[in-house]
Amino acid sequence: PSASATEATPQPSISASSEANGEMKLIISATRGSSNIHVVAGGKTLFQDPIFQGDTKTFSAPTSISIYLSNAGDLDLTLNGEQLAPLGARNQEIRKTFRSK
Repeated sequence: PSASATEATPQPSISASSEANGEMKLIISATRGSSNIHVVAGGKTLFQDPIFQGDTKTFSAPTSISIYLSNAGDLDLTLNGEQLAPLGARNQEIRKTFRSK
């Protein structure tokens, strides 16, 4: 028996998240300068490299995203569509974990 791929199947879990797939979405923009960033989700490194001024990176994870920023003050972060306040000063190293509610 084959099922049609076009049929919408109801999802068993309901999420209050603004993301349609229920995942967390983190956007890191190097607005004012460059920074080394390390992004981990589910125990796996998603990104570990410099991000240069003008670049934007987007990451998704189901439950939590951990980040390390070497230059927190020059980066803008958006979590699930909501702009976050700067996490630190220019050249300040920051480690932070975001968890889904």
